[in-house]
Amino acid sequence: MEKKETKKPVIRKHPKKQTISNDLSINIYGLNGEQDKSVELPKDIFAVKVNPKLLAQYVRVYLINQRQGTASTKTRSEVTGSTRKIYRQKGT
Repeated sequence: MEKKETKKPVIRKHPKKQTISNDLSINIYGLNGEQDKSVELPKDIFAVKVNPKLLAQYVRVYLINQRQGTASTKTRSEVTGSTRKIYRQKGT
C-alpha cells in the first residue's frame, strides 16, 4: 500500500504593521507628471497613532449625516377626499 503525501496547510502571516517614518514629507507633482517640489507635513497632525475604533465611529457619523432625512407620513389633514385615512400607509 502506498502512502499518500499530504500537504501541510499554508500558514499566512499577518503583514507587518506600518511604522511611522521620521520623514513626513510628500511629493508635489505638476500637470506634466514630473515632481515639482516636496512638502514637509506637521508631525503633530500626521505622526499620530491610528485608533481604529475612533476612525470607524467617524466614518459612521459622516455617513449618517449625509442622509437627506425627509421621510414622512401623511396626517389626517393632508389626506384628500375624507377626514380619515382611506387605507394605511404600508401594506396596501
